[in-house]
Amino acid sequence: MTEDELTEDEMKAADAQIRSALFDAEMGSTSWASGDIPPELQKQFHDQVRAFHAADGSGRVTIGSLIEGVDLPDPDSFSSEGEAFEAVKNLMTILGQKAVLFEPPHHIAPTRLYRFLLTDFMAHEIASPNPMMPAFIPLGEIDPEMAPPPAAILAAEAFLITLLTLDQPQPLELFHKVMRLDDDVVPREAALVKATQWREQWSAIRPLSFAPGPVQEQDGFIYQFVQVSLEATDKQGETKTIEWTGVVQLILIEEELLVYGCAFEGEKGGFEF
Repeated sequence: MTEDELTEDEMKAADAQIRSALFDAEMGSTSWASGDIPPELQKQFHDQVRAFHAADGSGRVTIGSLIEGVDLPDPDSFSSEGEAFEAVKNLMTILGQKAVLFEPPHHIAPTRLYRFLLTDFMAHEIASPNPMMPAFIPLGEIDPEMAPPPAAILAAEAFLITLLTLDQPQPLELFHKVMRLDDDVVPREAALVKATQWREQWSAIRPLSFAPGPVQEQDGFIYQFVQVSLEATDKQGETKTIEWTGVVQLILIEEELLVYGCAFEGEKGGFEF
């Protein structure tokens, strides 16, 4: 087909791809452009990207300078983590209006997160953001503690939370359809009977700590080692502190880690399936 035989829409699409190719050659990038993008909008986008990469120290600001004068609560004034959580949400809204975005880490307590946002985060320097070129800030690049934990740790923690939360049933979707039980492999419903029996001996459980250890992969399984401490009250009203060292056995199914088994040991008893 010759150029004369191209339709008007095909000509516009070809022009857009040529502009993208020239831009990629200039910036050393790889991009794609819709055939119906208006040339002026494509040019505006390319100019913004050029300005962003050309900043190199010019036009850079601290995040805190973008909300100078905004009255923010002192973290020492919070009487609960719930108040800190609301303060984090409010700060996210304020910063979002300035085109500064971030994903709050769920493994960090709200008060700890809020203190970080008021200190290290506010001092962090970025290229001046705008609605057409917002700044998305990975918090882990400022403080590694803020980076999301590996998936195996999250899966092990989620399992333990469900095991120790007595007023909620354990959701089946966390577990593989077959599981290890002692020296056998059984349907997950059979394995969870043992978990229910263990839970029924307690009238209350208060988790105290969760400390992830190393992770190992073997024979298609992932083994996340952890240390756990909890305060448990039995049906007779006796309360004791239990410390466990153990492992959660996980299996990856369709990009999701599912619990296949676990084993915990401690001086005051353990739990496994």
